[in-house]
Amino acid sequence: MDSSLLRMRQIVLPLAEGDFPFDWTVMPGELWVVLGADGSGKSTLVKAMTGLIRLNAGRVHLLGHDLHQINSSRLLQLRNHRLGVMLEKDGLVPSWTVFECFELPWRYHERLETDKIEHRIREIMVNHGEDPALLSRVVATLTEEQRQRMGLLRALQMEPDLLIIDNQRAVSFLPRYFQVSLAKRLSEKKCSLVLRATPGILSSLPREQMLFAVMMKGTMVASGNFDAINSHPGTDVVNFFEECNLWLS
Repeated sequence: MDSSLLRMRQIVLPLAEGDFPFDWTVMPGELWVVLGADGSGKSTLVKAMTGLIRLNAGRVHLLGHDLHQINSSRLLQLRNHRLGVMLEKDGLVPSWTVFECFELPWRYHERLETDKIEHRIREIMVNHGEDPALLSRVVATLTEEQRQRMGLLRALQMEPDLLIIDNQRAVSFLPRYFQVSLAKRLSEKKCSLVLRATPGILSSLPREQMLFAVMMKGTMVASGNFDAINSHPGTDVVNFFEECNLWLS
């Protein structure tokens, strides 16, 4: 039985420079860091993972579903129910309060009785070191930092099976939440985390747990743990990773 959360086979992304297909698998409990220069395909990879773009070639199986065969309504339900995703934007509605933004997924999936939702959301805020008073604020009145933190917390509030973060500003705040909720769930293999790398995140998360996916020219040229990437036969990969090693020191 396939227990993977994500399985990509013979993938060719739309921006790939040439036909260089790659495979990639994300298993429960894994912490993946996606590395690459600007324009290398990091954001395109995330969109392919979640069925937001059409591939030139290949198949994606997400949480046991073939994204080529699933209908749009089921895909939306899958994204909202079992995925926590934060892309380039914070995902919050500017004219809503923070509470309304947090509340919507709980109501949509009927995960809690209505009278228990507010208590649960306030509990999440307190547990993650956030002031519950922010819940009454209209999103448009928040600072940029507050918006990024609230967007990140909203993505992980329902304890998704797979948390995907492709937002360089927001990912820098992940360490403040990591020990509260993610570290234990990763160790128990109850979720996986895929994130776009920044120097701050690499120096703040446990190196021994990190796996790396290196993107170049629209394709994944290497994947694996620190030693595997550092000893990769490709000179370009090793040179790039050596630059990243400075972030890990």
